[in-house]
Amino acid sequence: MLDTKAKGLTMAEMQDIVLAGSKLAEAIETNLERAYKGTIRLVKVIDDGHGAQMVGHLEGNELRNEARAIAGIQAEALARFFRLHRRMTDIAIKHDVDVPQPRGGGTR
Repeated sequence: MLDTKAKGLTMAEMQDIVLAGSKLAEAIETNLERAYKGTIRLVKVIDDGHGAQMVGHLEGNELRNEARAIAGIQAEALARFFRLHRRMTDIAIKHDVDVPQPRGGGTR
């Protein structure tokens, strides 16, 4: 464990920082997941519009593939955020101020 006195922070202050980060990480992960899943559903909506002949073949393909490209960017953002969250968790563990995890079979 690191010497928190040298940094001018108490354990409680460090725990508050970690808790704030944990809450933000949860909200960000939830929103990124929702955006990704919504974009995936949008591909189906675009297919439905194409099937109803609201757009032609080329325009339908362009719209569908643009939505897929966006979903790929969102998936990459989610993967990068999970890596960031993992690094922040490792720092909290190193300082012995990690947020307790509910028991449920998962591991860090």
